[in-house]
Amino acid sequence: EKDEDNGPIGSVLESGELVFYKRAFKSDKNRRETYLMTLAYNGGGFEGWMKQPKLKTIQGCVEDALKSVIPGGVSAAGRTDKGVHATSQVLSFKSWDPVQPEDVFAAINNSLMPQVRACHMTRVPRCFHATFTASWRRYVYILPAMLAQRGGGLDRQQPLHVNCDVMNNLLQPLAGSVRNFALYTRDVPVG
Repeated sequence: EKDEDNGPIGSVLESGELVFYKRAFKSDKNRRETYLMTLAYNGGGFEGWMKQPKLKTIQGCVEDALKSVIPGGVSAAGRTDKGVHATSQVLSFKSWDPVQPEDVFAAINNSLMPQVRACHMTRVPRCFHATFTASWRRYVYILPAMLAQRGGGLDRQQPLHVNCDVMNNLLQPLAGSVRNFALYTRDVPVG
């Protein structure tokens, strides 16, 4: 019996016959593939992105929808809070077997529409990780002209009346602010 580099493995059957076979292991890192996917979602009706026990989260719903297509979970480039929407949330996941985009799109779009939609998917280098490979993140805060009702899709909205002068005064301290997010990176020198 040999198990170096997933080489031939020999077994002796009860009949005394020696059988050699090539065994595939998850440690066969050359087979593992990494994928990048983007999602758009309406965060109304969700308790934010990050999976949490007993709460309806976007990550939890996406992973549940994908469990028949990919074996593990997904990693995201960023997180959103309760009720926050995203137009291009970047995810990554790994699989030991090739994954077809149409299977991923069907799994997400058929079970989570209209709140969550898979937009794009592609195979990427194995070293890619949505959380740690991102070199920048952009959060754009947009105040809607319409207010979606909790849990509703885009078809259940009410007009939102905003006093622009008051809102501009409240947002002024944030204009031009730059934040250091080095804490969310890996293997990047501080400074």
